Amino acid sequence: MMDRRDFLRKMLMALPVGSAIPWTWFSSCTPNSFPWTVPSFDGVVGVIGGGVAGLQAALTLQQQGIQVKIFEAASYLGGRILSQFPGNEKNILQENGVELGADFIFGPNTFFYQRVRSSTSTVSSAEGIRSYMSEGTEFLAVPDLSRGKDYNNFISLRDQILESEDSHGSSIEDFISKLEEEETNTLSTDEDINAAQTTFTNLRTLARGLISNQFGLSLQELTVGEYLEKEKQRTESGKPYSTQNKSLRDIVNILYGSVESLVQRRIVSEIEHAEGEKIRINFQDGQSDRVDKLIVALPLGVIKNDLKFQPQLPEEKLQALDEIEVTDCLKIFLRLSERIWSRDLRYIYLPTSISTVVVHPHKPILMGYAFGQHARDFLKGSGAELASTLFIDILDRFFGEDRVSKHLRDTEKGGEAGSFNWSRESKDAPYTKGGFSYIKTGNPAVRTVLSQPIRQDIFFAGEYTHDKGHAGTIHGAMETGHRAAYEVMRSF
Repeated sequence: MMDRRDFLRKMLMALPVGSAIPWTWFSSCTPNSFPWTVPSFDGVVGVIGGGVAGLQAALTLQQQGIQVKIFEAASYLGGRILSQFPGNEKNILQENGVELGADFIFGPNTFFYQRVRSSTSTVSSAEGIRSYMSEGTEFLAVPDLSRGKDYNNFISLRDQILESEDSHGSSIEDFISKLEEEETNTLSTDEDINAAQTTFTNLRTLARGLISNQFGLSLQELTVGEYLEKEKQRTESGKPYSTQNKSLRDIVNILYGSVESLVQRRIVSEIEHAEGEKIRINFQDGQSDRVDKLIVALPLGVIKNDLKFQPQLPEEKLQALDEIEVTDCLKIFLRLSERIWSRDLRYIYLPTSISTVVVHPHKPILMGYAFGQHARDFLKGSGAELASTLFIDILDRFFGEDRVSKHLRDTEKGGEAGSFNWSRESKDAPYTKGGFSYIKTGNPAVRTVLSQPIRQDIFFAGEYTHDKGHAGTIHGAMETGHRAAYEVMRSF
């Protein structure tokens, strides 16, 4: 029997010549630039999903005069871009807005960054000092990561991962655990063993902050193979940028306002397709619609759990879907009455289940993240409330004198704690069904297989279909939307 991974590689090699898409072109092109004349088309293209992948696909098609229908289940557009404001009032100049989904724009060589720069928004670097909590005889706040004694250990770990040749299917967590076991097996005294364990605790703290948080995954979910692929192929620098006067939700409205009139609020339950016939889209309320071409830009969790295809997807796609999954994520935010840190501080890495704190560059806001099993553990029962309590406690220790608690209690000046659940079972985001995607086996062929169209009728977009380093990112999702629109127009 053929091994599943070999099967996917065989399918990838069998893809038709010309089906590969020039990602470097997508990450650097302007919305109207196409290297060929788009043929006329008098049919209708349907787009299922109103996240940035679907919106970008619709906009690209609209700009070429193609008739488009967008079907979106949620009450808002933007998918994992979701901004909240005090009092639930939408005011783009509100000082203390909170991003419940994506935080920053990464660039500069990304589609999202270039589109934002072309809008009316002011973009500034969100780079700054990275700090962490070091475990020794007691937790110690190390104010500057690059000056901490553990940073060199992390650089050595990263180099070993990047040079690894036989661990592609292993998770980063398992890779570190193997190194720890090898190290402690060479030691004989309890003192040396305890010192080594402390070193590896700090190493995991930095790895969660500098590797897994970068991709929105836990160390157990991110495989060595996928990390290598992302590092090798991505074009963005990893540097964060922010907009000073607008939320990311406002940016979405500015960039995609022209397609908002194309949106129908519908929950899609089934797609019926047959060669030579129009594609039938069935809705949860029993009604249906027909289109000539279709772009499926739904989150991976929805495709895996809530969407039916009739006939079912090709075998290679079903096997690829079995190798890919979405993470669970809990995001906690603390909005203080005033800033209690230096303006240069940006990240704090913690040796706890809430591994990373993002410090907003312009606002008195701290945001923390738990991924994978840590998020699921917190989300049991009243876990989100417990996570917030633990988050506040350790930050009180980091900043000292219970200053975080003090400024949270000042509700008259905006003090507030809250959380948002991006898990697969979330009631906060029922039409997203989880965070970003990860490949369980580390097999890079999975994303390529999932990105391929069915015949030349049904096309796929979404971060999980980006096979050149930008999976798990907003800019990657946008690029796949542009790529899917390109494929549709090439099929005319």
